Amino acid sequence: MKLTRAPQLLFVGLVWLCSLSVTFAQAANSVNQHATVSTAEQKIYAPELQQLALAYAKEFLSQVNTGSRVEYRAAKIDARMAMTRCSLPLRFNGPKSNARAGRKIVKVSCEDKKSWSVFIPLSFTYWQKVVTAKHSISRNTVISADDVVLTEHALVSQVADYHSEIAQIVGQSAKRSIAEGQAIRQQALKPSRWIKRGDQVTIVSTTPNLEIKMAGIAMSDGSQGQQISVRNKSSKRIIKAMVVAPGKVKPLM
Repeated sequence: MKLTRAPQLLFVGLVWLCSLSVTFAQAANSVNQHATVSTAEQKIYAPELQQLALAYAKEFLSQVNTGSRVEYRAAKIDARMAMTRCSLPLRFNGPKSNARAGRKIVKVSCEDKKSWSVFIPLSFTYWQKVVTAKHSISRNTVISADDVVLTEHALVSQVADYHSEIAQIVGQSAKRSIAEGQAIRQQALKPSRWIKRGDQVTIVSTTPNLEIKMAGIAMSDGSQGQQISVRNKSSKRIIKAMVVAPGKVKPLM
């Protein structure tokens, strides 16, 4: 009878050992998985850094653009880039100038014991109300207030030579044809020639209580604010004068 039960007991023992091995294996696998997850949680990857930089740009950098608005977007970045997750709040800093038009670089830094810094690229569109052609303007046309209007445009750069006030371009001439609805840049304009050489001009000299007008002859062409030589018709004396209006100059003391 004892010999008959021995194989049964051996079988039961083997089954118990196998169950124990499976239990240990499952536990070890669980620990490994937990360790893997913990390791992964200690890293911060490029997409998350980019979203944090984007939030910084929208909240802080946009505040310095008075009279305009800026739309920031995520730019192309290597998603595999990963940094050690920081135990301290991350620091963000935008450079003074843009890397290129339409692109902003935000510096993200960790000041933990193992400090690090990365530069995260963002794309942006800069919107502002600028002087715009109300209708097509032909080359050499002297621009008046009726030719232009202020409208909002997506601009190439924050530092481009656009105008935010109509008075800034009134009286200037178009170097080339300007299309209807086009934002007008200073490079498309030139000072209008208010006086031509040989023109008769009015020399206006003013004091707090007196205005004296004399006739003169322009010795050279002149645009707004330019200095030209003028011969006084009465005294024949040649003086230096500044062009202040079409056909009008002011003597320079």
